[in-house]
Amino acid sequence: MQRRHTVLPVIVFMFAGCAEHTETGAKAILKKLMAPNVSTATRLELASKIGTRSIAPYTFCEVYFNIFEESLPFDCWNDDGYFPERSQWREEVQLAWVGFEAHLQISNGGLKQFFYNTGGERAPELIVWLKRIGESEFAAELSECVGSLQGSVRVRSERIVWLATPGVLDKLEALSNNAPLALIDEGQFDLVSVAYLQTIGISTLVNRPWAR
Repeated sequence: MQRRHTVLPVIVFMFAGCAEHTETGAKAILKKLMAPNVSTATRLELASKIGTRSIAPYTFCEVYFNIFEESLPFDCWNDDGYFPERSQWREEVQLAWVGFEAHLQISNGGLKQFFYNTGGERAPELIVWLKRIGESEFAAELSECVGSLQGSVRVRSERIVWLATPGVLDKLEALSNNAPLALIDEGQFDLVSVAYLQTIGISTLVNRPWAR
């Protein structure tokens, strides 16, 4: 049976006001903000030109890296687990990064690549993020699959042993083929993830009420 992919009820307003965000306007300023070696003074000056514009017309990367690029990667994970209190940013923001990282890995090489690489240590948080964006069914299937790992998903060497277990790669391939669009399609990921940022209080490019 074909899975019904959830689309958060914010898509209509995601494009509101897009016409005024032209390449010569706020998007051009954002490109300058995201350029390498931008000084703090220049960053503040450019940010003031954007003001408090809604994040809706922008891609996830444009919003996220403008805000958090000096804080990435979050230093919250190691072989012992997940410690959200180690970051100045709230847990909800850390989950947004987990979703972005998983999207990059899974859209490129499926769940096999995700678990083989270091991102796999964040699988429990990916499951939480999937639930937050309305993909509870897939989250449950992924959780069940990870439950077969005899060891810690946080430890890469133990994940690699698990990946070599008969049947695991077939299961991951099947899950990858039925993954939510938010994990495999860039456009859908932007819609869902920017909407998620808005639900946790990130609504403008300058105001930052989401830190601890």
